Amino acid sequence: MKATMLRIAAVAAVALSANAAAAETITERLDDRKYFADGQAAWEKVCARCHTTVDDKTDQSVGPDLSVVEYDADTLKHFVRNGHLAMPAFAAAHISDALIVEIADYMAKNVYKGE
Repeated sequence: MKATMLRIAAVAAVALSANAAAAETITERLDDRKYFADGQAAWEKVCARCHTTVDDKTDQSVGPDLSVVEYDADTLKHFVRNGHLAMPAFAAAHISDALIVEIADYMAKNVYKGE
């Protein structure tokens, strides 16, 4: 019985250390900006794939036209983290909070055209 408990404890320790290493790798991947140099790059590679704008109407759009609704960073973060209707949620491992702020700034200056 005691040997079984020791084996369970050893397996749990190994599993927990593996999870910590995986979390560290994800953090490094976010910090190096390997995939998105800035808010514009993230908009073009992620958001614009599904969202149209007044200037770019396509038959492939899934999400609403984001050029007619102005979102602040907190509102945008809510939709990014939680998803909405057909939009999936994106974890911080995919899009950091700092990058969401940059996307919101890019959208305010370059996407939003008013109603």
